Amino acid sequence: MLAAFTAGRLPSRLFTLCALMLILSTAAPSCVTVGKFNELQSRVVTLEKQYVELDERNSRDMQRLENLNSLLKQAKDGLQRDSANLLATLEEISQRSRDNAGSIEEIRFQLEKNSSLVKQLTDFIDRRFGESLSVLPTDLPKDAEGLFQAGVTRMKSKQTQQARAIFRQYLDKFGTETKAADAQFYVGETYFLENTLDSAMTEYQAVYTNYRAHARAPEGLLRIGEALVLKKDCVKAKQVWDLLVKEFPKSPHAATAKERTKSLKDLCKP
Repeated sequence: MLAAFTAGRLPSRLFTLCALMLILSTAAPSCVTVGKFNELQSRVVTLEKQYVELDERNSRDMQRLENLNSLLKQAKDGLQRDSANLLATLEEISQRSRDNAGSIEEIRFQLEKNSSLVKQLTDFIDRRFGESLSVLPTDLPKDAEGLFQAGVTRMKSKQTQQARAIFRQYLDKFGTETKAADAQFYVGETYFLENTLDSAMTEYQAVYTNYRAHARAPEGLLRIGEALVLKKDCVKAKQVWDLLVKEFPKSPHAATAKERTKSLKDLCKP
């Protein structure tokens, strides 16, 4: 019976019961009772069920192992093919790199040269025609105040070209808002920060011309004078500051202009 279990063959229930009865009757015939027989029969049934379940489980596990082995073999074969292809590709790239090393250096040189020319052209168009070619962020606020503050933030972080483009967009969309004069003044400030003094003076002049009733108008004149001093043109600087004092005598910038005028001799020493 044990040999039948280990060989994977399920003995018949009749044979099992007869064998048990024979063993019990031979060993202790006086002890065999109906109750004992039923108990043994129940145990045999339970063991048979457990054996069947175990056999089915083993079959499923064997199938899973076979599937897993198949997948592993496929993965291994694929990895070997990919590795071979990758090595071939790397070798081809390496060969091309060796062949084209001189060409790559030449292309890099040309790209750097072209980038420099593009920057020069962009700066020229910006200064000459007042048109910024800077790419504006796509997430700019749509409202006037939000757009204005976006320009201020970029100007404070020294992103002058982008700040200038934002302020110009503000003027295009919200030219009649209360902060239009501030936006125009800040366009001049971006140039001033870049030391592009002629362009800065042009923008400050626009503040004085277009927003004369605004507090930024005398400040724009003050900045024009400061730019002229940096250009060593103290005669024109004095003329601009005299105009500021005459037209805006109550402005705090008028007092500053008076003080700056007194120090022109020191500021513009030859």
